[in-house]
Amino acid sequence: MLRKWLIAHDLDGSADEAVSVVAGLVPAGGVVVLCTVVPPLPLVISPDIMGLPDVNADLGADIEGARAALEERRAALAARWPQLVVEARLLRGAPGPCLIDAAEREAVDAIAVGSRNRRGLSRALLGSVAGYVSQHARKPVLIVHPAEHRGIAAVM
Repeated sequence: MLRKWLIAHDLDGSADEAVSVVAGLVPAGGVVVLCTVVPPLPLVISPDIMGLPDVNADLGADIEGARAALEERRAALAARWPQLVVEARLLRGAPGPCLIDAAEREAVDAIAVGSRNRRGLSRALLGSVAGYVSQHARKPVLIVHPAEHRGIAAVM
């Protein structure tokens, strides 16, 4: 039985469908671990050298903002599904590898990721976290597509 799930959550609400699907699959007392990944910043040259704004000054605020948003989402989901234990993890790095590492570290039974159904150039440029996770995970992966596409694909 799949009692502990890792759910990739991007904080913009699009992953809530994945949470809803997983909540229906996890037995009472099961655990859902919401994982939000803050991508790494590109290499930043010291602002005083180039006369650029200091993006490093905003980094701490951005991470704290993401942490607060994730905790708010976690609390809302825990209230909605009181039969589940809902945990939250804020990760830093490339989304695909971070999620794979977190799944191993958390010893989850399965992983759920949302799909934005990108195609063509946008997929080539931005990549697919769902694709990466489904190709590299050692656990079952559930890919939840947006409601307008009315499909759920499981990759085992």
